[in-house]
Amino acid sequence: MPFYYYGELPPEQEEEVEAHCAGCAPCHKEVEEYRKFALALDEAELEPSLGLLSECRDLLAQRVGEWERPAPKPKWWRIDFRFPVAALALLLIGWFAAKLNLPGQSQPLITSLVRSVEPDASGRLTIAVDDVQRRVINGGLNDANVRRLVLIAARDESNPGVQVECVDALKRMAHSTEIRTALMDAVQHDPSPSVRLKALEGLKQFATDGNVRNALSTVLLNDSNPNVRMEVIDLLVGGGARDGSMVGVLQNQVHREDNSYVRIRLQKALQQMNASEGVF
Repeated sequence: MPFYYYGELPPEQEEEVEAHCAGCAPCHKEVEEYRKFALALDEAELEPSLGLLSECRDLLAQRVGEWERPAPKPKWWRIDFRFPVAALALLLIGWFAAKLNLPGQSQPLITSLVRSVEPDASGRLTIAVDDVQRRVINGGLNDANVRRLVLIAARDESNPGVQVECVDALKRMAHSTEIRTALMDAVQHDPSPSVRLKALEGLKQFATDGNVRNALSTVLLNDSNPNVRMEVIDLLVGGGARDGSMVGVLQNQVHREDNSYVRIRLQKALQQMNASEGVF
């Protein structure tokens, strides 16, 4: 029943449980008890103490140590599945186990735990990572593990400050196809204007590249931030590739642009390219 309620059963078994509960009053009542329990959790309010996160990390580290020591086979049958708390405890244990780097894993699982990225004058990075406990990693982007961490954190929209730091670090190695692709993805899809502007800085030296110019065209036509659109115009015009497709993009945008400063910049760009504002 707990696996049914928390959506852990295959579809066919879920349908069997629902069909059974429709004609079985005790089981139907049990499902309703789970629903009441979930509603009570939703309505509960708790003001956690400042030291709660630290206490949880310490407890989790202790539990991981216990899991790594040989132990007798767990007697799972002693858990009473009739109570939602027991089911919830099992689900939480499984969730944490999936997040941890347990013994025998060929590669550690990395979640959105990068808390800060600080470059030094030599280009090396100091990355603070919250794992079971916080740890610090040092190295340059030529280090595969460092590069992987920075690429993951650059896509983590929950912490725009760290994103900006990561994109700023990545732009120094935009000659790498993998990193240049990440920058193009950021400039087209990231919700933070600061991150998009930082990504544009990294793409500046590749403004003549066909894939980059296509991405910039998409940004010019769709980005909601006028500062981003202004920067894109400068890159398209300054890239040196005065191709007809770019002229068409600028002509299309000048008539739909609602920001007067951006519209003036578009007009000047078309003049620089010896093109009219009209679309023929």
